[in-house]
Amino acid sequence: MHAKTNIHSSLKKRRRKHFMLKMYICLFLVLLTITIFAFLTNYSGVRIQNITVKGVSSISEGDISNFVKNEISSKYLYVFAKDNILLLPRSTIKKDLLDNFKKIEIIKISLGGLRDVEITIKERVQTALWCQDKCFFMDSNGLIFAEAPEFSGTPFPEYFGLINKENPIGENYFDAEKFIKISELFENIKKLGFPLEKFVALDASEYEMTFVGGGKIATNDKQDFSESFKNLKAIVDNGLIKTDEASLKKISHIDLRYNKVHYDFK
Repeated sequence: MHAKTNIHSSLKKRRRKHFMLKMYICLFLVLLTITIFAFLTNYSGVRIQNITVKGVSSISEGDISNFVKNEISSKYLYVFAKDNILLLPRSTIKKDLLDNFKKIEIIKISLGGLRDVEITIKERVQTALWCQDKCFFMDSNGLIFAEAPEFSGTPFPEYFGLINKENPIGENYFDAEKFIKISELFENIKKLGFPLEKFVALDASEYEMTFVGGGKIATNDKQDFSESFKNLKAIVDNGLIKTDEASLKKISHIDLRYNKVHYDFK
């Protein structure tokens, strides 16, 4: 009985030693793998040397390049270099560029060999102005993305209200779907012959458009914008409201907020 106990104890010790040996081997292999991978990420042959920026016009290529270099200058866990083709954080770079450069609409990052990165950018196109004390550019989706210079005349439609910030860059003037519909209404009314100057959001659902001569057109989002336009067009087509310069100066107010168009003259 005593002999069996000794044999059983000896087997347990051998198994424990065998298990510990396996653990040491696994640990060694893990450390070896980490060391080799760390070496590879820091190897000069795969580290990014050149960053090329394409597609910019109003944004400095140098600003983009320096921003990306700073993004990839650190290391994961203080060991694995980011500035290489193996661990280049493309998704993070895209997100951070979009967050910090609001003029950028689309970014594509591609590798040109082992040491070159090419960043292709599509900038936002200014289609309108949002104004308060000064004016800012908006794109076709209503995103405010850059301060605008002072203009003589009004080269872009001007939108007011809704946002109460000294620096509105990065804000949306309504959501994209609604802004597109508002823009279409604004442009269609202009094509109808009304020389619109401004669109003012009195609040989130009540709006007012002003035209040369001082007249105003009221609308809201309780009625479909296309229906509002059809109602106005019908009045113009029937000759009840004329859009020649002399007639427009006589118009005080046009109300499109109801099923019928209400209008007043000065």
